[in-house]
Amino acid sequence: MTPASISNSFFLSVLIIVIFIFNLAAASSPFSCQGGSVYVVAHPDDDLLFQSPDLLHEIRVHACVTTIFLTSGDAGIPGSYSEARESGNEAAYASMASRPNGTWQTTLTQMGGQILRVRTLDGRPELQKVWLRLPDGNSLGEGFSGTGNTSLQKLYQGDITKMEATDGSARYTLNALKDVISGILKIRKPNNIRVQDFKREYTSLGNEHDHPDHLTAARIVRDAVADGAAPKAKLIGYAGYPISHHPSTLPSNSTDFEAKKEAFFAYAAFDSRVCQNYDDCEQRDVSGHGQGYSYWLQREYYIV
Repeated sequence: MTPASISNSFFLSVLIIVIFIFNLAAASSPFSCQGGSVYVVAHPDDDLLFQSPDLLHEIRVHACVTTIFLTSGDAGIPGSYSEARESGNEAAYASMASRPNGTWQTTLTQMGGQILRVRTLDGRPELQKVWLRLPDGNSLGEGFSGTGNTSLQKLYQGDITKMEATDGSARYTLNALKDVISGILKIRKPNNIRVQDFKREYTSLGNEHDHPDHLTAARIVRDAVADGAAPKAKLIGYAGYPISHHPSTLPSNSTDFEAKKEAFFAYAAFDSRVCQNYDDCEQRDVSGHGQGYSYWLQREYYIV
């Protein structure tokens, strides 16, 4: 064998090894696509209320969409309530994907030292969800007694050092939570990262008040992006509760408004604590001093 042939043989062997390692890494990824958008929200209805119709538009064109839910949205209620909310959100996505009877498959994967539960819609592999199931932090960030009065805000501000998932599946420090989010973003390589309001102050009251879980989930992702988790992605923030007090952005006769309502009420069928049709929402919101679901369904606002 000549030196040239030895060199070529060695190069070929190295190339085969590199290709094998690359394929192995790709095969082990729980995510089926890259690009598109990663949505990160606090609760199982936040994406449907505050990030739609953007979410709806991406699902319609088969964009790569992964949504990360930081809390279970348990509202301090023990038992199956939070699982019902997950089922409702999945029903909403299936509705938006024109697969109303679609089923979801579960993949367990390790990320940042934690075992994550990734869900994928059958027939639409580009639609995936990650459920972290941390405790709901309550409306002022004080938490609920049943989950140790823990909250994302307390974790972020250093008042507590860790949070445990409501199903006992994981325990997160702030750094561990950031590591998981960063790990997902590095694998997914999204074009857009869509979060909630990372600018509003926790102390905002009255018409300007938003849920502390919304504000904290957005801040945690913002920090991960600032640390280089997704250097090519655009970070897009969405306003929450306060949009009730701004003009409607979705005409009542628009297809986007109808589709947004349809998706939300597919979710609502699983959540006994929310209105079940638009008339019901409007009647409840009159007593809610001009803030609530009927207002949120008519609006979508960006953080600027």
